[in-house]
Amino acid sequence: MNKKSAIMQMFTGVRGNCYSVPCSSKYFELLEEVAKNDTEIRKELAKFPNMLALYEKTNNSIEAMYLESLENYYLEGFRFGALMGLDISSDNKTE
Repeated sequence: MNKKSAIMQMFTGVRGNCYSVPCSSKYFELLEEVAKNDTEIRKELAKFPNMLALYEKTNNSIEAMYLESLENYYLEGFRFGALMGLDISSDNKTE
């Protein structure tokens, strides 16, 4: 595989998909904090089943919203990148 070929890197899964994007150490620190807090909240809310159900429903909605925004940002970034490539490769000197 030609290492410079972005198309082949995407095809083989090396880059260009959500599974190949490395997360930072800050991400994992925040993930650990969220998991710890979530465990504590759930333990307290277990005393109030209706509130626990509402909390879980809210968390599910937040996760779905986050995934939706990730897809939108990825698509917009890809589209803009393609437009930049077209702009760079064109002979037209327009603004």
